[in-house]
Amino acid sequence: MQEIAGDNTAREVQEQVEHFQNQFIIHEKCLTELKQDIHRNDLDIKADLLLSGTMVSESIAAEHSRVHERYLNEEKIFNDLRHEFNRFSAEWL
Repeated sequence: MQEIAGDNTAREVQEQVEHFQNQFIIHEKCLTELKQDIHRNDLDIKADLLLSGTMVSESIAAEHSRVHERYLNEEKIFNDLRHEFNRFSAEWL
């Protein structure tokens, strides 16, 4: 992004660079939160299995499903952003 911003001072390009920079920052925060939630859910599953030996509570299983859906959604959004950025980069590099 620095190379694109340095080589192209047009307002349109600078706005796009800022847009992508902001989006990458947002997604970095989302991924950090998601990683923490996955780790927390793994610990909950482990604790449930240690207590019961074979079963995980319904609430922990439901949380696992929610975290998994968040992961899939974030993966799709981030991949779309990555492809959009690659097209932008190819145009302006």
